[in-house]
Amino acid sequence: MSSWFQLKVGFSAVGLVFLLCLFVPNILFACQDTAWQQTMPEPVSLLIPERVGQVLVCLLVLSDGRLQWPQALTARVWLMAAAGICMALYLAAWVRYFGSPAESTFYESFLGLPLPLATLPVAAAVLLGIYARSFWLVLAACVFGYGHVGIHIWHAQQR
Repeated sequence: MSSWFQLKVGFSAVGLVFLLCLFVPNILFACQDTAWQQTMPEPVSLLIPERVGQVLVCLLVLSDGRLQWPQALTARVWLMAAAGICMALYLAAWVRYFGSPAESTFYESFLGLPLPLATLPVAAAVLLGIYARSFWLVLAACVFGYGHVGIHIWHAQQR
């Protein structure tokens, strides 16, 4: 259990792929000029944990040396597969949104998953943290999730 608290620094290609899946659609979204994007300030109690969690997750998934492609078929491979499925569903939810960029598409559930653009990357980050046996990555993902999912819930309630 003590290895969960130790950091093993090293580049993670898995982390790079995760971040590319996360950032590319968000950059495309940020470049869109949609009238419905709210300009009202988000609650600071959610914004600070979201930003801190984002930075920590980005740093940890890129630099955790234990977050590597599986070398053997073990029980942990299922964690990596589940994280990959989460990110594939996340990208599919973005494809659905870009197909009809409306506010309702952004916040509605996808294949029964509520707020998929918020919940799926958080779930994937938690699964990657468990796969890497990194307490710090799991903690960072939970902090990110608290803020990120909370902000999406807040926005959905403001509609």
